[in-house]
Amino acid sequence: MDDLDSSFREGRGADVIAALTTAFADVEARDLHARWHPLGFFRIELPAVGDGHRYVVHAWPRGERLGERSPWPVHSHAWMVESCVVSGRMRDLQYRRATSGEALKGPLYQASNVGETSRLERTSALIGLDVDQEVITEAGQFYSIGMHVFHRSVVEIENHCITVARLGRRTGAKAYVLGDCDGPAERTSRTGWVGLGTLTEFLGDLRESDM
Repeated sequence: MDDLDSSFREGRGADVIAALTTAFADVEARDLHARWHPLGFFRIELPAVGDGHRYVVHAWPRGERLGERSPWPVHSHAWMVESCVVSGRMRDLQYRRATSGEALKGPLYQASNVGETSRLERTSALIGLDVDQEVITEAGQFYSIGMHVFHRSVVEIENHCITVARLGRRTGAKAYVLGDCDGPAERTSRTGWVGLGTLTEFLGDLRESDM
């Protein structure tokens, strides 16, 4: 992971892609174990680096989004997220607290994970959000999401996208999801394993991405 880490820190997108494809060069689909995320992508954690940061591969396969049936896509993170698009194209909507009447409005849910179960607990806070910026990122380019910034990642169902994300150090801060006003007090989900065919397609897209 040293080549990936140094390339990422120095903003060398082509070298990030090369390092990731090298890391997966001898990996077969049956060697991978990944679960779907409630928002319809899957993730593969990479070996940790020594400074407390973590690298995670996120993948949105074409034609397949096996998360929750009605996910709440707008959410924040408890750490800084920096991503490099490895294959495909990412559209990321980032939000600010509302100043207009066109805002998304709803209660905040605190997000947590217990083992493989995702849990959302409704809080007393109600907020409105406006789109602050729309970030379009192509293969070899980087984008970032600040700690506590609400955002939504969009990959159309007919397309695919693979990113590698560098996650900031754990701080004990909380992550939140913007829910529906008529949502329940608590919502839990446990998604299934990613199938062998999907993982095989993922490896094919990854290996074709080397710039």
